[in-house]
Order: sequence, then structure tokens, then C-alpha cells
Amino acid sequence: MNIFYKVTLFLFVYIFLNGCVTNTEVAEKPIIQSREAIVEKEKEDMIWAMPTWCENLKQEPFQIKACGIAKSSNLQTSRTRSELDARKQITKILNNQCNSSEQEETVDGKSVFKSSLSCETGDVNVKNVIVINRKTERVNLEFVTFTVLSLSYR
Repeated sequence: MNIFYKVTLFLFVYIFLNGCVTNTEVAEKPIIQSREAIVEKEKEDMIWAMPTWCENLKQEPFQIKACGIAKSSNLQTSRTRSELDARKQITKILNNQCNSSEQEETVDGKSVFKSSLSCETGDVNVKNVIVINRKTERVNLEFVTFTVLSLSYR
């Protein structure tokens, strides 16, 4: 009987102590990423897909080149945004290198706005920008497009 009493007491104490133990596991909080972290992740996703001709633009005399990059779930939007990005880069370069002039005239009752850039090498017309190269890659569920534009200003 003595052994039966000791085993029963042991089981009772064991069950009692296990019931008193609290759960020490902490529920994981959902990770909230900052906007900067999301943008950095998107850059990493796009960098691996970047073609070498976009990374290493070879500038030539009397020519300005820029590579635009855009990401969108729509293919056409991605292409358009990458071209606009490259145009924006070319415009920034031109604003640093050239003097711009703007004129507004009234012709036959209609307002006509003319804008031109005068550079040391001659006048530049931004409308003469041409697409040299374009590549679209699929990254997850979105399209990433790389577009190289060239502006000749001779």
C-alpha cells in the first residue's frame, strides 16, 4: 500500500504542477514593413532582371542616353512608364547642360506654345528621342520593363 500511495501522490503532484505552468510561447506579431523596405525589396527584384545594356550605357558624342525602369501589373503601363522615366532622365540632363526658352503665340485665335533648348552644340528637340532597346521581364505577378532612349542633338 505504501507504494500505491507514493505513486498516486506523485501522479497527483505531477498533474497539478503541469496544470499550473503557463504557456511561455509568445504569439508572433505580424511583421509590418516600412515603405522604404518595400521599395528596397522591389529594387532587388528588378536589379536581377536588369540587362547589361541598361546598366552600362555607352554615351556617344552628340547623343544623350538614359535607361528607364518601371514596374506594373499591366504590360502596356509598364512599357509606357519606363519610357517616361527615361525621358525624365534625359530632361534632367538637358536642364543641366542647356538653356531653355519658351514662347507662347496666338495664331488664328489659337494659343501655340513653343519650347526649345539651346545647347553649346546646337538646338535640341526633345521630340527626336528614339527607343534604342526595350526588354520586359516578369517578376512575380508584375511586369518590369527596361527602356533605353537616345536623343541626338547635332
